[in-house]
Amino acid sequence: MSITVRLWSDKDLEDIKSGKDKWKSTIFMNRTTFSEKEIKYYPYNQRREYLAELEGEEEPIRIYATDDKMAKKFLDAEYRTKEYPIISLVEKICSYKTCKLKTVK
Repeated sequence: MSITVRLWSDKDLEDIKSGKDKWKSTIFMNRTTFSEKEIKYYPYNQRREYLAELEGEEEPIRIYATDDKMAKKFLDAEYRTKEYPIISLVEKICSYKTCKLKTVK
């Protein structure tokens, strides 16, 4: 993966947190390390998880993006999908339900 190591300006971090720049948010979410300052701006409310199967890759690749369009753009930018075409791109969606609990007597 070739995500450029960069320092994020205060304006960049505000754009990421607010959702103003979806591309910056997508790049930011796919980093593996964050400074103490940066982690405070992590856009959890924008994060969607995707699994992509690429030709030439044995295992699916997990990425985070703000939406389907940004997921495709990220794959194109970071995984050279012209050489290794995307076989499939799936958004992983989890749901939760409240369970009824019987009281123990």
